[in-house]
Amino acid sequence: QPRAAELPRLAATPAPKPLGASCAAQLTSMAASSELAFFEEHERFVALVSELGALDNALPEDAARAKALVKEGADILDKYQEQSHLLDKHMESMAKPLMDRARDDLRAIRAAHVKKSSEAGSGFALQLLDAPVMHHCLTLAYLLCKTRGWKRVITFFPHEAADLEPCVAALLSLDSEGTTHWKSRYVLLLW
Repeated sequence: QPRAAELPRLAATPAPKPLGASCAAQLTSMAASSELAFFEEHERFVALVSELGALDNALPEDAARAKALVKEGADILDKYQEQSHLLDKHMESMAKPLMDRARDDLRAIRAAHVKKSSEAGSGFALQLLDAPVMHHCLTLAYLLCKTRGWKRVITFFPHEAADLEPCVAALLSLDSEGTTHWKSRYVLLLW
């Protein structure tokens, strides 16, 4: 509380001047321009995910294209770091196709691995390095988790019991000391 001696000085302090109409309008437009109202790039992001899902793991040019698509997806998602709730309405159309492609690749790799192991008569490590597009799908899923949060994104991951064995085999096959595919490992652990 102010002391009695300070009261005359406080009373003499002039009140702040009201903002002029042009200054207030300028501040309002600046605030409005920094906040997004909706996920503007939704159609482009879904097209990007669709294109990524259609690429072939065996073609080197597709692996390069997948890398470029992930970069573009990262640039889009970075805009929504502060307002990630805008992605919620579209999360299923973004996360589900990525994880469906990763699941299909894992199942195909696992089936090929089981076939080769039975033919060779001995077990050998499952090779995920032959699936660069799958790694890029998992990287984009990681970027969704980074932007919106893993709890929100994993609700759209496949959750069938048949996916457990290929997922665990994939985790075991990744180099535990290497850092090349850590984003893939992160998403596989969440799955």
